[in-house]
Amino acid sequence: MKILIVANKTLPRVTNDGKLKGLLDSTFYNVYVPLLELGHTVYFYDTVSPVVKDFNEVYSKFKPDFIFCCITGNSQVTPYEPLEEIEKITKTGNCITFNWFCDDMWRFDTFSKTVCNLFYACSTPEPSYIQKYKDINYNNIVLGSWHVSNNLYCKNTQYVNKVSFAGGMTNSRADFLNNLKIPITYVTGVAYEDLFNLFSSSLINLNLTVNDNDPKKQTQMKLRIFEVASTNGFLLTQYTPHLEEFFDLDKEIAVFNTIEEAKDKINFYLNNEKERKRIAYNGYLRYVKEHTSKFRLKTLLSDIDKL
Repeated sequence: MKILIVANKTLPRVTNDGKLKGLLDSTFYNVYVPLLELGHTVYFYDTVSPVVKDFNEVYSKFKPDFIFCCITGNSQVTPYEPLEEIEKITKTGNCITFNWFCDDMWRFDTFSKTVCNLFYACSTPEPSYIQKYKDINYNNIVLGSWHVSNNLYCKNTQYVNKVSFAGGMTNSRADFLNNLKIPITYVTGVAYEDLFNLFSSSLINLNLTVNDNDPKKQTQMKLRIFEVASTNGFLLTQYTPHLEEFFDLDKEIAVFNTIEEAKDKINFYLNNEKERKRIAYNGYLRYVKEHTSKFRLKTLLSDIDKL
């Protein structure tokens, strides 16, 4: 199948030294490369800086069977999102158009529900939001579970960090880490593939699931959960609803709800190597079974085909 990816190939990141760099994003590694490995012919239209800026020219020359979009409506970051052109293609019915929504916990009311009808099908990473789409009479909605390419697996040779945290430093994250009062190795703005070295070389990988863009400060399903599991790294993550549908809690990944619970579990697992490694390995096995990109993308395409 000929698949046209319409998403950000790169993403500006602020590094630890305060510099802004445009680095390859997860879509390149977890969508583009796995689709090629599955035998599809793929062209990547980068919504940050496309090689050919005229989307209609790309579409007419490539003649795709399927357009895989990750359109966010954020023109400051992705100025070349061809939403109007996608809508026209959807109406013609000549090509299947699909959008992967990432942040429905805080963007559903302001964005997702306003544009979903412009696509033949869409996905949400939040199981509870399937019904929200159906409630607005949009039925071509499927679960878009987060996934990670197994090409990024990094076999650990030695541990160099006790507790690490990777990601942008938002206000809620800063407050949490300050109140945690435990030494943390903090990393931001690194190349995507380098994150996996961090995950596999840390005794504990901490993950926070609140997004500060959400006025309600709700937790949400995060890609980081699956990234850590893919490296055989130990994950301690803030709980978010329906997480148990993807991993067996405290058997494949460890979870917490409060700062005090996070402190207790960090101290416990730092001092219980056998249990920590057992959980990490169980999480890795679950990833291999259900959460590799090739498996998830193949399932996604099959689910859309059945609509």
